[in-house]
Amino acid sequence: MLEKILIPVDGSTHNKSTFDLAKKIAANHNTKIILLNVGKLITHWTYSPVEIKNVEQKIKESSQSIVKKAKKHFKDSNLEIETKTTLGDPAIKIIDIAEKENCDMIIMHTHGMSATKRFTLGSVTNKVVHHSETPVLVVK
Repeated sequence: MLEKILIPVDGSTHNKSTFDLAKKIAANHNTKIILLNVGKLITHWTYSPVEIKNVEQKIKESSQSIVKKAKKHFKDSNLEIETKTTLGDPAIKIIDIAEKENCDMIIMHTHGMSATKRFTLGSVTNKVVHHSETPVLVVK
């Protein structure tokens, strides 16, 4: 039985097909959905500590906006939806949170916003598929 599904979201238009599939799966199993956005930290030696805090704050605000917008796709469902945001390497954080939350499945799209090639998996998706112990369903 599927109790929890993790859906990484990045604000791209690709997420809609992932949301639609997740809604169908979750509705059939009364599954909780966790929407996760991982803000990727930009590390540059030229930033002062104050500038780094400002950049981190903007990334956090952007992450909150992305998961809030993603949650709207589920407003007409009777599903339990939780949102989470964090900072760090997206693939590592997705895998870590799936494990910490005891998710039964990760559903993610083949490509996110940075995708440039249609015939290969996106780098984050590729890392998650190959390193996660949680089953991963990849949506094309």
